[in-house]
Amino acid sequence: MMEKNERYIATATGYSEDGTGVTRINGIVIFVPGLLNGEEAEIGITKMKKNYGYGRIIKILKPSIHRIDPICSVYKQCGGCQLQHMDSNEQNTLKENKVKDCFHKIAGMDVEVQPIIKV
Repeated sequence: MMEKNERYIATATGYSEDGTGVTRINGIVIFVPGLLNGEEAEIGITKMKKNYGYGRIIKILKPSIHRIDPICSVYKQCGGCQLQHMDSNEQNTLKENKVKDCFHKIAGMDVEVQPIIKV
């Protein structure tokens, strides 16, 4: 069983509903804010529940090509713009997939979602 403050090397395999990075360590899902899909990082466990946990990035070992520097100077402290570390293409993909997932999970419909209009 994983415990708080333990460190692991993990690779994100996707995103949660709010854009948090999702990884699995020993079969247990760990949610890691700020971790992008495909990134490998050293993470520290911050909280464990029965079947899942939360972690924080200690060091990004293999950054995603979609990682960018946030434009807001208070990005890390504020929390109002959780996706500023993603480029616009990755943000749009995340949002399109969220719409598809909502239709599938809530309405039981598999729909084709039109690409987001970029301005």
